[in-house]
Amino acid sequence: MFFDQYTEFVENDVRSQRGTTQVTSESLTKRCQALLPAWLVKDKTILDLGHCLGAFGHWSLANGAKHYTGVDIQKSFCDKSEQLLSKYWDTDEFTIEQDEVQEFLYKTPHKKYDIVIVSGIIHCYVNPITFMEAVCNAANEVVVIETQEADESTGIPAIQFKIFNMVSDNIGKPYSGWSSAVGFNAMRAIMGENKFELYGERIYPQKIEGSHDAYNDEIEINTSNVYAAPKRYMVRYRRTRREVKTSLQYNVLHNVQKHNPAYVSAAHSKIIKTEKWEFDDSVASRFQEEARSNIPDYDRVIEMCVDLAKRKLGSGDLIVDVGSALGHTVDVFKQIGYTNVIGVESSQAMINNSLHKESIVLSDIFPDVHPKFVMANWTLHFVDERRKYIEDVYASMESGTFILTDKTPQSDEVKEMYYDFKRSHGISDTYIYEKEHKLKGYMTLLPIQWYLDTLTSVGFTNVQIINSKYGFVTFYCEKKYG
Repeated sequence: MFFDQYTEFVENDVRSQRGTTQVTSESLTKRCQALLPAWLVKDKTILDLGHCLGAFGHWSLANGAKHYTGVDIQKSFCDKSEQLLSKYWDTDEFTIEQDEVQEFLYKTPHKKYDIVIVSGIIHCYVNPITFMEAVCNAANEVVVIETQEADESTGIPAIQFKIFNMVSDNIGKPYSGWSSAVGFNAMRAIMGENKFELYGERIYPQKIEGSHDAYNDEIEINTSNVYAAPKRYMVRYRRTRREVKTSLQYNVLHNVQKHNPAYVSAAHSKIIKTEKWEFDDSVASRFQEEARSNIPDYDRVIEMCVDLAKRKLGSGDLIVDVGSALGHTVDVFKQIGYTNVIGVESSQAMINNSLHKESIVLSDIFPDVHPKFVMANWTLHFVDERRKYIEDVYASMESGTFILTDKTPQSDEVKEMYYDFKRSHGISDTYIYEKEHKLKGYMTLLPIQWYLDTLTSVGFTNVQIINSKYGFVTFYCEKKYG
């Protein structure tokens, strides 16, 4: 047995002392062989949720895994697993995180792993559907599950709620409370909704002889007895791109949207706007720092606008900065001698903190002015009627230049590069997630082609991209006389 050579992973495990589903060298080895065969883990990144002492990590690394991350809420488990793993592996080969598992997943929605292990932890969550959704979001390829069975003997997929235990570091005194047992077929439905399909069938390890076998023996599964030994099952799921059977909720919403999109859009907007990003006093007070740490090429785009203005404008020509925020761009232009510069801002809090309050117009529409040069940098992706705003800019100009910068949809790879950019500016993963969550439904991203087509169809000419980084794209265009 593999763990006969590494008995410390058994001897230090409090589950070796319990009467049922006891951890032994035999049971641990046979579980690993069944759940995590070498062909599955080789060259893969592994996330182990509720990792206890990291035995799955030691097994995976010994079988060629690229990197192992273990997460557990209990400090003593984290300390001990780090100690045990560091005996055999370099610190750059594994990571141990002390955190509540679901919170860890919510804090790092951008972080992906090839394989995610959820063993003996699903029953801890009274809402397993939400929990498994977060699990699936973290998995690039495969989710490995070991959990309690529910009674599906009638043929109906089932989630059962009962009082049960969760292991603690205090031998003989586990945590106890309401738990959920997700049946094999119920789990299949949940995983299908998250675009995961069965990867093989139900897994049965080799018969465990030396201790209680929760996988092969017939054990009571329909009980509220906290001391009863529930039957368990093992299964693997893999991410799929094919269409999966969708929920009734999904089909209702999408059918309604198909026939009455305005209704669904309005209902959705009503919900999301209660938690939207607000450009209030708290944001205004730190906006400049916020902008430079969140917007790639922030200063470069402003410098490009200045360079273009110098080539095209006289000192008295009207310049408009849409979404002027604290007036930084307005100030840059005034500093170099332009005398007719105004900002347009929809947030009173921003204007209150602006460098040039006297030059800022409070408005959520384009003002009745006739500029030669208009900038709308990092602003219109917050505007619902974006085409209408662009049309108004065009109509206001007799001739001139329009510069527009917006965030556009990012691939997973580009998004990860963008998050690394934020991290390099000292932004935490927690803040990245919180801001992204708040911006959902408030910042609407449209593809690059939409901008090219819209600017052209409105009437602008010489439409081109003059800067792009991590999905933030700057468009240049002109309006000619006549």
